[in-house]
Amino acid sequence: MHPPDPDRLAASRRRLSQAGARAATLEDYAQALLIHVNEAAAALRHPADPPRGSVFRVGLAYLGEDGLVIPVPFRHRAPSLFLDQFHVLPLHATSLGSLVERGRGDRIDDMEAHLASRGISLSSQVALREGIRSNVRLPWRSLDRHGFLWFSADTPRFFDDALFAHLEGLVPEVELHLRLLDVLSPLLPTGPARPASLEGSVEGLGRLGRLLEVEENPFPGRLALDWNPPAAGPPGLVNLWRLGEGLALLASLECTGSGAAAHRLLLALRGWILQQAVRWRNPSRLCEEVEALLATAWRDGALPRESSIRAVALAVLHLDSGQTDHVVVGGPRLWIEQDGETRPLAYDPSPAGARTPRQAGVVNLGGGRLLLAQGDRSAEAGGHRLAIRLSFAP
Repeated sequence: MHPPDPDRLAASRRRLSQAGARAATLEDYAQALLIHVNEAAAALRHPADPPRGSVFRVGLAYLGEDGLVIPVPFRHRAPSLFLDQFHVLPLHATSLGSLVERGRGDRIDDMEAHLASRGISLSSQVALREGIRSNVRLPWRSLDRHGFLWFSADTPRFFDDALFAHLEGLVPEVELHLRLLDVLSPLLPTGPARPASLEGSVEGLGRLGRLLEVEENPFPGRLALDWNPPAAGPPGLVNLWRLGEGLALLASLECTGSGAAAHRLLLALRGWILQQAVRWRNPSRLCEEVEALLATAWRDGALPRESSIRAVALAVLHLDSGQTDHVVVGGPRLWIEQDGETRPLAYDPSPAGARTPRQAGVVNLGGGRLLLAQGDRSAEAGGHRLAIRLSFAP
């Protein structure tokens, strides 16, 4: 397949080589690489086609001798999850192993659909949360080191066949610059400086969890949010997710304990909820499907039994009608405030994972607010974490 503008592509490639020769740091080279990738995407696009987003992230990781995939920190500006030390995962806990075996890269055309198929992929959850909608993953090898290179775009299906082939062709040049810049030799710290695997790091999993909490309002013109910082207590997550036009999913989770097992369980549950929400809109059915996955994971030893689910609250908000379908397991986590009165919504006290049928309740908020309480605080005493007021503005 011949590119629509081969001269433009060749000129951009020359500029990349020149910038690489001048680069004194990996950050300098990564910036030049990012510019080139977007220029290449424009050159490979048919002139009649409109622009369709951009690549906004270059990621780099190496594979340690102990099988850990460890990011290479090269940016000096605001920290990113993908470049922090705590985002370290064993190769077996990722889907990168096949890239090493084949020696070939792959691409994720739609990150949201990819997450829906995988369910508990922490990397995919956070990638989607940070605005990544499509992704290319490429293996590299430089002398005795090898690892992975990422290019991430802000729109689905950004990387077509021609651009993907071009990115694969860039890998040898990236490998050369990794040797010239000598960035790999100091990347194997030992002792206290050694990065901890995300699987066993309470601090790392806690930071990852906080990145997945409510930070954006999916319907800013129709939902008013009053978000309070969490109090100290059991690990918990609160997410508000767009299900479709006029539908939002509220998910609140709490686990017992404070160790890595509790945080891992919390993040796995969130992934399953997002996965199953693609199929189910009824919160009781959604809860049952997630609990079935949890029971299977416990049975197969995929998740440790050191921690359990203290509370689950799921609510589907219908913005057009003001109706809220909800199911709460483990305690009175959802409250409603109407006409100066605050009362808890019905809940099921049976433990999560018990494989019992769940019954959804329905309430119309009208001019009231839906309150979410977590930990040992009650919404009646003003201890809510999230207050949602529906607005019927168009």
